Amino acid sequence: EGALALAKKVDETMSMFPKRIYSIDMAFDSRDGQWKIIEMNSQPSASPRHTGESYQIFQEKLADFLLS
Repeated sequence: EGALALAKKVDETMSMFPKRIYSIDMAFDSRDGQWKIIEMNSQPSASPRHTGESYQIFQEKLADFLLS
């Protein structure tokens, strides 16, 4: 339930991109009972050539989210 809530929060943050593909590695921290993002990969196996002009914007939005 907690992992799904975190995944939904990530997807809502990225909703400005109509075509988005990413993977999220998460782990449960038993010390505080929270799910944490370990790693998030934008456009797995894709390159700017495949994603067009929105690639850099996507990368910047992803970085802002991970740093928040």
